[in-house]
Amino acid sequence: MQFTTLKMGPIMFKPVAMPVPFSFKTGVASFLLFAVFLLQCNAWANMRAGEYAYEVGDFENAFKDYSLAAKVGNPRAQLVLSTMYYHGRGVAQDKVLATVWAALASEYKYENSTEIAKKFMAELDSTQRRKFEQLLVDYIGNYGKEMLDASIYPVTIAENLDKKIKLSKRSRGLAELDVELEEIEIDPFEEDIFDFEDESEDIFGFGGSTSAISKKINWLTTQYFFVTDIEIAADGTTRDIDILLQYGLTGRALKKVRLMKFPPPTFEGEPVSFYTRLLLGQSQRSLRNFSLRDKFPRLARGIRKNKANAKSGKAHDQYIYALTLMFFTGLHREEGEVEELLTSASEQGLEKAMYVLGMKLYQEQTDPAKAAYWFGEAAKQGLANAEFRLAKLQLESPWFERNERKAMFWLIRSANQGYLYALRELGRLQLVADNSDLHDYKSALKHLKRIQLVDKWSPETFYYLALAYRRNGDKKMAISKIEDAIFLGKQLGRDTTEWRETLASWQTRAKVIIEAVD
Repeated sequence: MQFTTLKMGPIMFKPVAMPVPFSFKTGVASFLLFAVFLLQCNAWANMRAGEYAYEVGDFENAFKDYSLAAKVGNPRAQLVLSTMYYHGRGVAQDKVLATVWAALASEYKYENSTEIAKKFMAELDSTQRRKFEQLLVDYIGNYGKEMLDASIYPVTIAENLDKKIKLSKRSRGLAELDVELEEIEIDPFEEDIFDFEDESEDIFGFGGSTSAISKKINWLTTQYFFVTDIEIAADGTTRDIDILLQYGLTGRALKKVRLMKFPPPTFEGEPVSFYTRLLLGQSQRSLRNFSLRDKFPRLARGIRKNKANAKSGKAHDQYIYALTLMFFTGLHREEGEVEELLTSASEQGLEKAMYVLGMKLYQEQTDPAKAAYWFGEAAKQGLANAEFRLAKLQLESPWFERNERKAMFWLIRSANQGYLYALRELGRLQLVADNSDLHDYKSALKHLKRIQLVDKWSPETFYYLALAYRRNGDKKMAISKIEDAIFLGKQLGRDTTEWRETLASWQTRAKVIIEAVD
């Protein structure tokens, strides 16, 4: 699997997962495989990168990636780190640290970590053993299971776990949005219209590029698929949009999603933000209203193939079929089948499945605590989306204690992988955190400047950018950016009253200063 990444300076922006060069000649089963790969898995996990580096003998980079995972409680990474220290792979040989990391892994009872720790311990001389005992105390204090659970992971509010966030029918999970488009009688799964001379051309770039297709045909506009997770803010407006699947001309649908406004979600009468899922176009409608087998026979064969593959018990195959069922709600499924598939794949260590399972449990409000657990397991493998989600739980979820310092820990890790929303949230927190010890105006400006061209549909980005310029002493740029925020906010239906008042105060102060100088 390949990954394309947008870069500006040293920070990577939110990557888009892309498969190997793709042609519709490969059939609809391949289309489904492609589509579901887009689901949230937009950042290369540290553990996966570390495994690849280790396999090709790049031990220095493997050591860096395993270290990141080990320090947030990934027992497998801790055990691999132990063996790397023991053999001196990618790091200077150190049998004391090898024993320390094996002991940390044994806290999780991971595989044969206890036996390995005992074996390494037996090889230490008396001086090394004393050093081990001293280091173990320090390492347990920083990276031990109990310490990590208390210092970086979310803490539930027990009395809130049985309470629900109230959503209107329009914003309840798996809502459907109809977008009226011109009908063209072409079945993309029956007509061989995707015969490109250059089969490697990317026709599914981030944003739904169809330039290659439009050269050959007048693109059909009704047979499109579009699945997205959105954040409904406390004011009911649509915020972060994570596109999970898009196929066909989805631009008009995406524009409508940006402009949508819902009744605000509430928790015990107070407005809160919440994530929900929208299924648009054929991803929901076609499989309900007419026969899948008659209208989309190749799609039907692809789905049957995914179902058959899932019986293998392999994590990846189970994950793919679970997503197929989630994306196409008209398909028959047994009660609890999706969760069972995702749980099985997660327990086999597939970090993408862990994240998706966490989102399912959270969005459906069936078990927020277990959702946080699976986000944490995915974050231990370095999945940037999961790291970001752990931060958000600790900033705005009514089921978890608010903790800005813990949230910043995860935001930094996610932002370091270039996750767009983490960069924005990190910049915001560095500007306006309740805990002033977390303020860092220069870093906030750096993060926000680097995403403004990519995050151009978020007026909040421009508002926080304005605050960052202001607090770094550039009043002219601050005024320019807050004007951009106000303009874009009006287009998207935001309440810009506070921003306009802020702008007025900045302009008034500037006028007073000028008049005083005159």
